[in-house]
Amino acid sequence: YSAEIWRRVQLDTQFHEKVGAALWAGLVLLGLGLKLLDRRWVIEDWLNRPIAETPGRVWDVVVPGPALAAVGFLMIIAGSIVGCFAYYPPPAEALEELNLAKTEALGGALSGHHEHALHWIPVCEGWTRRLQVGAYLRTGCLTDYARMKARVFRDKLELLEHMVEDHDPPDEIRSHTVACARAYTRLSTAFR
Repeated sequence: YSAEIWRRVQLDTQFHEKVGAALWAGLVLLGLGLKLLDRRWVIEDWLNRPIAETPGRVWDVVVPGPALAAVGFLMIIAGSIVGCFAYYPPPAEALEELNLAKTEALGGALSGHHEHALHWIPVCEGWTRRLQVGAYLRTGCLTDYARMKARVFRDKLELLEHMVEDHDPPDEIRSHTVACARAYTRLSTAFR
């Protein structure tokens, strides 16, 4: 019975789980070994020995906890701002990426590669959102015209996605693909 349990554990356990279990077992054995070898806590006394006094240094300053917390908080905010500017690129760069994704999505819809189109349509929607946020971050505002053109493009992409999922006739998909391409042209004009 124990051989069967061991066989199932070997089959169902992944490599990283085996490594983690081995490390855990090693730490437990190390702890038990130290407890048996060091009954009078000599090692713990050695680890907790007091530090010898050193002469005062100019740069050895005690910084209060609230000051460290404030600096840490400001660093988190600064890192978040830098991350926003890195994740949401400038409009020109976002339009280039959106153009590539749009080409893949519309090409997949036109050629009948439905899985390809269904993969790239959400990518287009994501780049449209990133385009809007990137433009807002860099200018401080987003015009209603640009916002509406982005919404029209996303709506047309969503309709195309439903048409591809429902396997609509190729000429209907083709005419809607042209409408998506026109909506993208208006969108890119609005953000340039």
